[in-house]
Formats: sequence, C-alpha cells, structure tokens
Amino acid sequence: MIANWGTVTTNFKTATPAITSPASGTVTITHGNNQSFTITVTGAGGTPTGDISLIAEPPGFGQVGAGSATLVNGTATITTNMLPGDDTTGAGTPYPVIAHYAGDGTFGPADSQHINVTVNREGSTTSANIWASDPAGNLLSQNATNVQYGSNYIMVVNVVGATAGTICNNSSTTSATNIPVVPCPTGNITLTNNGKPMNDFIKTGSANTNLSSVGNLGFVEDLLIQLAGGSNPIVATYSGDNSYNPSTSATNTVTVTPGPTQTALTANGGTSISVSTAQSVTLVATMSTNYTQNNIPSASNGAGPTGTVTFSACGTAPSCTVTVVPTAATTTTGAFATATLTTTFSTAGTQTISATYTSGDGNYTGSASTASVTVTVTQAQVGSFTVTYSPQPFVLNSTSGAAAALTVTVTPTGGFTGTVAVTPTAASLPPGVSCTPSPLNIIVTGTAAVPGTLNCMVTATSTNLTASNAREDRMFEAKAIPPANATPPTTPGKGWWALSAGTGFAALFLVFLPGGGRKRYRAALGLGLACILSFTLGCGGGGGSQPPPTLTQTVTKLTVNSDKVASGTAFTFSASVTGGTPTGQVELFDNGTMIGTAATVSGGSATPTAPALSVGTHSISAHYLGDAMTAASNSGTLNMTVTGSTTVTITTSPVATPAAPAINVTIQ
Repeated sequence: MIANWGTVTTNFKTATPAITSPASGTVTITHGNNQSFTITVTGAGGTPTGDISLIAEPPGFGQVGAGSATLVNGTATITTNMLPGDDTTGAGTPYPVIAHYAGDGTFGPADSQHINVTVNREGSTTSANIWASDPAGNLLSQNATNVQYGSNYIMVVNVVGATAGTICNNSSTTSATNIPVVPCPTGNITLTNNGKPMNDFIKTGSANTNLSSVGNLGFVEDLLIQLAGGSNPIVATYSGDNSYNPSTSATNTVTVTPGPTQTALTANGGTSISVSTAQSVTLVATMSTNYTQNNIPSASNGAGPTGTVTFSACGTAPSCTVTVVPTAATTTTGAFATATLTTTFSTAGTQTISATYTSGDGNYTGSASTASVTVTVTQAQVGSFTVTYSPQPFVLNSTSGAAAALTVTVTPTGGFTGTVAVTPTAASLPPGVSCTPSPLNIIVTGTAAVPGTLNCMVTATSTNLTASNAREDRMFEAKAIPPANATPPTTPGKGWWALSAGTGFAALFLVFLPGGGRKRYRAALGLGLACILSFTLGCGGGGGSQPPPTLTQTVTKLTVNSDKVASGTAFTFSASVTGGTPTGQVELFDNGTMIGTAATVSGGSATPTAPALSVGTHSISAHYLGDAMTAASNSGTLNMTVTGSTTVTITTSPVATPAAPAINVTIQ
C-alpha cells in the first residue's frame, strides 16, 4: 500500500547508535572466545529505548547476528562468542561489526558506524569411533575396538573446537535437536583405512565417495561402514572452515573378527538320491552366515563369503574343489555363498559325500557340512534285450492241478549283459494260479539268448459238487439225545407248587382225624397258612428272571450245478440250512470276498446268485448269517474252475526293449 502512495511522511526522531568500546582495529581474538561491546544510542529531544543488536559482516558471508541486548538509559553491553572467523585467509583479516538499533515509538531504526575486528580460527580435534549395537538395535558400545564381521555397527566422526568444542555440544546423541551456543565446525571429512581411502560415503546417483560434509552440528555418521576382517587402522581428516582449523584424528585400530558360517549340502536337490552311471549329479553346498548376539539370532549384513568348497567325492569331475559364488546381504536376507559341482559316477555303489568350506578372506570362518548326502549309483544299461515265451498259449490243467513249465528266453542286443528279473505281476495272475520262482532271474553274460523256466500251476477243481460244515446225522442225534451228565432244566415255581399241595393235604388230615383237640386244630391252621404261602410263591414264579434263549446250531451245505464252466458262463448255486427253523440270509464268498446277491432261507433252503466269474479256479463257500433263534454257520469250500484264455502281465528289471509282452494262458 505504501508503494502506491506518492509520499510517505513519518514523525520518528533520528537516533544515532555508536560502538563506543572497544575501539576499531583493537579487537583480535580466537574464535569461540568472548568479546564485550558497549553501544550507546543518542537522539535529539530524548533518550532512545528498545533493543540493540550486534551484526558481524565477515567477507564471504552475509550478515551474521552475534548477540543482542536492551538499552538502559541509552546504553547496552553485549558480550558474545558468536563472532565467526573470516573466509579469506582464515586468520589476520579484519572485518566490520556494526550495531543495529531497532527503534521504538519515538526514534526510528538506525545502524552505527562499523568497527573492525579480527577473529582467528580456533584449533579443532577430530575423532572416529565405532558405535556397535546388537541385531535389535540396542547400543552396546560407543567406542568398540573389536567387532564381528557382518554385525551391526556404524562409525561416528566428531569434530570439536579447542575453545568452543564443549559449548557446541556435538558429542550429545541428541545434538541434532539442540541449538548450539556457538557455531559448530562445518567443512568436510575424509576417511582412510590403513592409508587408503575408504570410499564409504553414499553419493546419490553415483559411486560411493570418500568425502562427506560435517553439516552444522560438528559430526558425521558413516552408516554403511563394513570393515574387512582383520586389523583396520582408521584415520579421519577434517578440512577445517572459516572458524576452525583442519585436524586429523588419532589412528583408531578396529579389529574385525571373522563371522561364523554354516555349510549345508544337497545332491540333485535332496539328501539321498539314486542314479545310474549315465545320469548326472549336481552337488550344491550353501554357506550361510547366521550368528546369535544377546540371544538374538541374525545373519551377516556384509559381503558374501569367498573361498572354495571341497567335496569328499566328485565322480568323473576333474577336481573336487570349486570356487564359491558370494551373495551380499540385502534388506531381507543375510549374506551367503554357494558352490556347485555337476558330475557323474562311473562305478556302481553308494557314495557318502560331505563338503568342506575354506574361507578365502578374513571375513568368515570355514565350516564343514553337518550332514552328508547319499548317492546310490547303479550300473547304467548298455544295449537292450527282448523277452519271448514258449509254449504259447501256456496251458494249465485244473483237473490235476499239476505244474507246467514255461520257457522264458532273454535275447540280448547291443552288448547287453547282466541279470534280468522276470516277474509275473500278482494283480494279473488268474484266481488260483501261482508261479515260481518270482522273480525269475536270467543271467546274460554274452551275446547268446538265455532261457529260464517259470513253473506255474492252477488249483485243482473239487471232485464233488457239495460242501458242508458238519454231518447232519450227528447234529440231529445231538438234539434228540441229551448227554448223560446234562442237568434237566427246571421250571420256575415248580417246587413251591409241590410244597403247597403237601401242606394242604396234611392240614385236611388233621382236621378230620377222630378224637381231635385244641392243639390238633392249631396245627391244622398252621399247615393251612403254609399251604397258602407256598401257593402264592408258586404263582409268582419265585421272583426269578428268565435266562436268554440258546441259539440252535445250524449246518450249511452248498451245492453247485457243475465243477467247471466255460468263460462267460455263471455257476448255479443252492444252499440248505438245517437245525431249528432258520430264516436268515445266505451269502456267497469267493476266497473270502462276498460276491453276488444274498438269498433268504425259506423251508431250509436258499438260492444265492453270482455273476459269471473270471478265468481261473475260485474257492467258493456259502455263509448262513443266522437269525434270532438259529446260529450262523459256513459251508465248506468248493474249488470251482472257469475255463478259457487270459493273459498274465510280465515286468522285467531292467526294462526290455520293447517291453516284455504278456503271457497267453489257457486254463482247462
């Protein structure tokens, strides 16, 4: 708004500030020391009040406030240690200092004439210390001289002044939130390890650098430091600034001990594998860097392990020792390394393999695998072979059940030698058929075909058409004639009825006896009461419970229409159940497995059914399941044969080329 006015008129009176002490050109101090200045402010028509400020104007900088005070009777004294050094030569060059009056309601603001002061740089002290913490971030030491490689630590470089160092308070862990009483050292820090640049400071967008700014708090933190294993003589160099001279720290030797490693081993991804002499095996050793500190588990945050791994066995590989591939730690995984060897084994047998890691640097210790891997090697097949049979079809006689011989011939090609195991699969053998030996081992040693003999037989067919679990005449005899030592069953209450009848007759006899008297009538009355009591007990059954009924034993007989049928034809079955009055069901079983449809016994007989059975000899029996009054029973077993042709599947080890054909079998 004032800019739009044509003229501005104020009524402030003129004030004249002046630095009356010290005299210009007489002040020469070292940075950080106190210097007092006396300032007076005069004005016509009164005494100025308000605040006065001391402002330094060193070359190379803007104005720097060095202190302030409130006027008392127009005078104020400011004592300050905030005067900076100059930025030209760093020493011996004077620069101006003025007093600035802020004004009050009567007098306007004004600046004094300057006086020249000379502020020399003060000395500085630089130190570089290791701050170590555990994996959870708990501080362990602010000056660690011995740390484990890959553990948590940082380097803190402090620069303090000879005069104002403690006033700057830069050694406080909370210095970032404090306002220094005197300006702290600024400038740059460089680090060397054993005289060589560490290049440990991050520089955005480019490679790491060895230069870092101190900032305005007098310290710098190297957050990503990772010293190599062994002795590390660290030196920090401070470049200085306009107020502080350069300085170099004392050598801080930090010993880094090797971190532990753990070696694990796999073969083709597992710990126990089987291969042939023609198959490759990949051995992988993995070196992890886990450790525990303050009961807190962690892993190295440094570079991955280097060095070599030696496998205890390596087959056809030219060397069992390979160089590891290191992987540095990330934000989610610890450092680790791997060693890989791919090989083959030319000799059959079992290989138990371990791995030993030898460290290639001072960062980690070596280690051996805690568990071995097992590689079972079988001889690879050379060439191939075929399998043939004679005779075909192979005929088995169910009437006699006699064994028949099948010639199995192995014909090698391409130089095949070895043992061929020929096995009829159990699932494909017809019911009742068995073959020996199983497997049939045929040994091939040359180029000629080698025969072997497989002996097979089928269970003979039963010679009759009925089967029963007992002789009927014995069962009926047992029901009709009780054993000599049997105790006849008693009818509940029968004894009480006999007692009642006897006492009744005795009472009547006493009543009608000639020449009776009072005693005779009393005796008759007592016998009458006994008669009534015994009658009552006889009617009540004596309070006894009825025993459970005894199941009547049964005999089951199975009858079949024929002992042999052709393939695709069903047998016709009938069953009779004797003993009591059976009403339960009859089921058919083939070698212990229920088949067909059950039938209910009626009038002592049942007709269960079964579908057409497969080629072979079947062991058939009938099972009566019983009912509430009759016991269950099973018939005997009938060997019943279904004649016809079928096949038996053959497997070979090793596998034939082409695969062994099935055996054609005919059962007669």
